[in-house]
Amino acid sequence: MATGFLLEKIYQPFALLVLVLAVITGVFLVYRLNDSIDQHHDLKFNIRKFWGNPLHKVCIIQFVFILIPASLYFLSSFTFWVMAIAAVAGFIYSITLHINGKKFRIKNVFIVKNLFIGLAWGALVFIGAGGYSNPLTIAFFIFASVQVFIGSVIRDIPDFKKDIENNVKSLPVVLGIKNTIYGMKLLNITSVASVYFIEWDDNIMFVISAVIVWRLVNLRLLYKGENIKFWSQTFNLATCVLIYLGAVFLEFYG
Repeated sequence: MATGFLLEKIYQPFALLVLVLAVITGVFLVYRLNDSIDQHHDLKFNIRKFWGNPLHKVCIIQFVFILIPASLYFLSSFTFWVMAIAAVAGFIYSITLHINGKKFRIKNVFIVKNLFIGLAWGALVFIGAGGYSNPLTIAFFIFASVQVFIGSVIRDIPDFKKDIENNVKSLPVVLGIKNTIYGMKLLNITSVASVYFIEWDDNIMFVISAVIVWRLVNLRLLYKGENIKFWSQTFNLATCVLIYLGAVFLEFYG
């Protein structure tokens, strides 16, 4: 989100504060809903369980009665609707449906989970930017979405055995860990194509290349199988920080 803001800079300080609070609260609620879902019970039970947590209740009330009205007033309509779509996607991603006696959860569908995660987190670039008048914003949205997609697949690798037991069709389960890592290396390298939307610039290419090399190191050391938690979590998630630092670099040298 901060990356998008640096690229467009359309929001004043108070509007930016509203944006930050809305995004943090929305992300918190979506992930808490996801963590609260009990796949052995129906949607009504899970919603009731989620609402029963006092912290969740306070967050929902202030989100609905303070942050949503403030967002409508202070933020662009583009930002508001992108946030709304991402929030709905997060809700759909989290819930478990019971259809004809069978459990159905989108996050268990092959590749769909990773696409949801990649696009939703990548959309934060648009949310922070408040628009897409700058071609660099579009490039960073695509690049961030691809990198987060790769990151979500990486986080599936430590859950390989668990996903097999739960019949979750993750990429590592379907393709195998080795093939998945090779595929993510290829996708990582081709993510350089995101600069198609902009004119050639050495500084931009430096930023994109730095992230791609970072990810290649991530995938290489993850494949070695040592300290998997660090490479699949800490180092992996730090990619988003590196993308932001790249935007800071471009702010001063771009």
